[in-house]
Amino acid sequence: MQKKLIYLLFILLTGISCSDNLEQTNTGYLKMPEISIDTDVEIQELSRSTVASDIQIDIYQGSTIIKTYLVGDPALNAPIVLPVGNYKLVAHTPNMAEAPDQEAGTPIYYAESNFMVETNETTIVPPLEARQNNIGIYLQLTDQLFNTAFTSITCHLLSSSGRTVNIDCKNNTAITYFNLYEGGNIQYTIKATNTDGEDFILDTKTISMDRPQNYYIVASIEK
Repeated sequence: MQKKLIYLLFILLTGISCSDNLEQTNTGYLKMPEISIDTDVEIQELSRSTVASDIQIDIYQGSTIIKTYLVGDPALNAPIVLPVGNYKLVAHTPNMAEAPDQEAGTPIYYAESNFMVETNETTIVPPLEARQNNIGIYLQLTDQLFNTAFTSITCHLLSSSGRTVNIDCKNNTAITYFNLYEGGNIQYTIKATNTDGEDFILDTKTISMDRPQNYYIVASIEK
């Protein structure tokens, strides 16, 4: 009876050892790619100094996030151990939510890449370039007469999501950002008040939100 118990214990220990080896051979490694951002826009390139440096990296398996890091995390310096399988790597601005009414908001960046982890192999994902993923609006006054002939100039922005922002055009130094919406648009109306107290409201115009880019609304005085 004692011999049978010893033999059974030996079988159990052997089984545990085999299971551990099987688990180890069913993993691989991911070497995290270089993450950069691209601020290229349709009309004018923004300075990289205006870009938030905090980019979040999520590793998805199916629709589930299994690992999350921030760029600069020391853990990214070493290969990441993952079970064998198919994954998606997403680099993005941590907060992708649109700013509330009357706030300028910030640019949002996004990039993704699919990859596969194989047994005991190191997967190298090509460098990721996170591009701007929302729309920026900036209003330019092209004529110095605006500063002398008008006491105030405002631009009312209204997106299809219902978000509104009023821009003081004479003191505007920031870009106002809106999230993209399929089939959406942004309407803008410029109102100016001259030194005699007379109001002038320009016709409302529309910008289609069909792709991420920055728009520069140029206002000038007809002579």
